[in-house]
This record gives sequence, C-alpha cells and structure tokens, in this order.
Amino acid sequence: MKQDDIPAGLRRLCRLVRAGAAVGALAAVTVPPGLWADPGLAGAIGSAMGGLGCERVTVDERARWLGAAISLVPALLGLAFFGLLWQLFGEYGAGRALTQAAQRHLQRLAVVLLAMALLQPVLRAAYSVVLTLGNPPGERRLVIAVGSDDYVALIIGLALLAIATVMRQAVAAAEENRGFV
Repeated sequence: MKQDDIPAGLRRLCRLVRAGAAVGALAAVTVPPGLWADPGLAGAIGSAMGGLGCERVTVDERARWLGAAISLVPALLGLAFFGLLWQLFGEYGAGRALTQAAQRHLQRLAVVLLAMALLQPVLRAAYSVVLTLGNPPGERRLVIAVGSDDYVALIIGLALLAIATVMRQAVAAAEENRGFV
C-alpha cells in the first residue's frame, strides 16, 4: 500500500499512538527515579504498588535504593513496549501493515506485554518486602497477590500473541502469492 492510499484517519491514529508511545517511554524513564528520590512519595505510592494498604512502611535509604533497583525491571519493559509500539505504528502509518517487520514488532510487543503481566505479582511482592524491611520484627510483610488486572493483562498478551501468529502466517501467504504473479 502506498502512503497516499492510507486513509487520513488511520494516519492520524498512527501518529496519535506514536505520540502516546513517546510520552510513555519518557514516563518509564523519569517517573521511577522521581518516585524513589522522594521518601514521602515512595511511601505513599510504593505502599500501593506493594499491595500494603494501610500497613506500616519504612522508607529509609536502603528501601529507596532497593525500590529503585526493582523499578528498573518495569522501566526497561516499559521502554521496550513503547519502543516496539512506536516501530509498529510507524510501519502501519507508512502502509506496511502486512510485512514481516510489522509482524515481528507485533509479536515482540505481545511477548513484552506477557512478561509484564507475569512479572507484576512478583514485583508487587518485592516492593512489599523492600518497604517493610526496615520495620521491627513482626511488622515485616511479604504480600503475594494476583488480581483481575493481572488476569486481563495476561489474556490480552496471549490474544495479541495469537493475533501476531495469525498475521505472520498471512504475511507469509501474501508474499508467496506475490511470487506467483
């Protein structure tokens, strides 16, 4: 498909998704350091991230460093996710939806989303330990929780992986058909 054949609405949508991906990538690298640099913010938001609710948290220097280290995992996955989204919608916006490159980006995007979904409960548990490590004995916590958001993210990741697999087969069939013409 030539650039001129792409409907204007689709081109706008692709630009909008790419802008959102750029903002998301920027947030993935700037929000975690800002969160863990401020003890009050780390305590408030970290408590929610760790599923601690009203439990007592101790945001000392060790907790801030460990929390920042743990935050590298979702930050790097977020960067990968938004980078792949940027590339995928660059392909779509250029009219190259049925290409191997687009399908590779879609498949990798699905894998990153699956990794994010599977790691969320583990990350929450790690945050709960880090934020209560400085508490006195008996007040330290390990919170293990799996919620409906985790399930939805997992199902969306699996569905996207299935779609990517089907699209890869469609691209292979289209390339084979072009070879006959």
